[in-house]
Amino acid sequence: MARFRDFVGKLSIRSELIGIMIIFGLAPVFLLSYVYYSRLNSLARERVSILASQMIRQTNNSIGGVVRDVDIVWRQAVDIAATTEYLYRASGVTSPYRIEAVSQAHRFLRELKRNFPILANVYLIGASGRAITSAANPNVELLSAKPWIKDAWTGGVPGTKVYVVLADYQDRATLTGRQVITVVSRIEPYGDIGSSVLVVVDLDYASVLGRIEMIGLGHDADVMILLDSGIIVYPPGDFSPDGKFSHIFEHVSSSNGPPRRSTTNDENVLTVTERIEGWGYVHGTIDIGSLSADFARTRRVFLAILVVVVLVTAMASLITANRISSPLLDLRHAMKRIQSGDFSVELKNRGSREVRDLVRSFHAMRLEIESLLHRLSLEKRESLRAELLALQAQINPHFLYNTMDVIRGIAYERKVLEIAGMAEALGDLFRYATRIGDAVVPLRQEIDHVNAYVSIQKYRFPNRFNVTISVDDRVLETPVLRFVLQPILENAFQHGIEKSIVPGVIDIHAQLVGSDVEIQVSDNGPGIAPDRLAALKLKLSAGSESGNAGIGISNVNNRIRLQFGEKYGVAIDSCERVKTVVTIRLPYEPQT
Repeated sequence: MARFRDFVGKLSIRSELIGIMIIFGLAPVFLLSYVYYSRLNSLARERVSILASQMIRQTNNSIGGVVRDVDIVWRQAVDIAATTEYLYRASGVTSPYRIEAVSQAHRFLRELKRNFPILANVYLIGASGRAITSAANPNVELLSAKPWIKDAWTGGVPGTKVYVVLADYQDRATLTGRQVITVVSRIEPYGDIGSSVLVVVDLDYASVLGRIEMIGLGHDADVMILLDSGIIVYPPGDFSPDGKFSHIFEHVSSSNGPPRRSTTNDENVLTVTERIEGWGYVHGTIDIGSLSADFARTRRVFLAILVVVVLVTAMASLITANRISSPLLDLRHAMKRIQSGDFSVELKNRGSREVRDLVRSFHAMRLEIESLLHRLSLEKRESLRAELLALQAQINPHFLYNTMDVIRGIAYERKVLEIAGMAEALGDLFRYATRIGDAVVPLRQEIDHVNAYVSIQKYRFPNRFNVTISVDDRVLETPVLRFVLQPILENAFQHGIEKSIVPGVIDIHAQLVGSDVEIQVSDNGPGIAPDRLAALKLKLSAGSESGNAGIGISNVNNRIRLQFGEKYGVAIDSCERVKTVVTIRLPYEPQT
């Protein structure tokens, strides 16, 4: 695998593109061609089987429609036979009522004939020799002498048989003979042979053939309809057991008869047989050879198309590979020139849209690199300058610390304790202010810073104010921003203590409220006018800056929101000439 990766890595992009197109273009074509070609013969036979099954199913459905029509006619004829006493009486005077019943039976049978065009005639023949029929002028004596009629009378049990006969259907009014399919049934309405009645239904053979031929079997298919009596109904004229359907008689003559449905598929012919309940069988054959010729032509066309596809794919692979790789090779050459420091290179914008986008990006990158190199040179000089300033900034705070320590030492030596205390507090302020990297400190350190700040203010406003600080021990280690309290205290001194004529009181209270830390700074100064208070509240809710950068309530509010989220910040409330309360809300983070 490693050798293969090394081999692929050494190929040019043109070779890789051609190889990829061959693998993912031609290989699937050959694979699909092989699968298609191998499946073609089996698909041909499957198609033949489907066609044969559809042909037999359609023929069976067509004959099934005839069987259903015969069943409807037979049931209605049986109802008439069972209720017409005329058929059972051999002689005697018939009452007018019974004469009317016979007339109604005749009319009903004629109505059946009109409603079912496939009917030639319907006969009801009683054991007494009397008959009721739909024929206009029937010859009952001639009909009764027919062998299939005699066979129906002499049968051991009542039943139904189907015959194909050539007859004039025993109607003297008809001058020409007509081929019919005769269905003969013997019934015993009252359970004895003396009340037996033959129901004879003649179907017009031409109408039955018309229903079958409407299916459109085609020249490659043959269908035979074989009755249980051994008579071939279809195709017309082929009634000989020695004809082209002779092999089906072998099944019929067997002890079990042909199966309900069977399929035989040899090399050239496929045969399908289906049962017609109560009548016989539909047997179909279809020539595989003629259909296979169509598939052979399809295979030849497919192979020709395959050759064309291979040639076109190969040509397209070469053209596409050159079209893609040529601009990329130019781009690689240009990159090497830039790598060597030559930024004057120019590329022609040609090729596909993606390649043109790549060339445009290359030119933009070239200009950006030039600009970055120039900017880097400037920044390097500025960096050196900043380092010098940083060294100077580190020296200045140490000088201030040392100076404050000297002042404090001299003050202690000369017993000027106020100056010593002020110098010590101012030194603490300087150290807290100049700490580097500590944007967030524990609340305890912020309180210490407030104490140092208040100590200095006491020297500024002696005996004019008093500050009380109460902090819940649970929140002493809560992280807060540096200088979050000093701007609030500065406002309290500037707008409260300085303008107050009474001793000032400043209360600083920190406690845990739910999952938050709440710090309140209140003073008893003159308060804030309502209109100015409303403007200040609006400014705090909007998060806008105050006029003094880094100082003031708005600055503290914005810093808290940026650090902890919009949920936290500063709120202010004031009652004019009473007091002002500033509330700071921070998230509580318990320290372990």
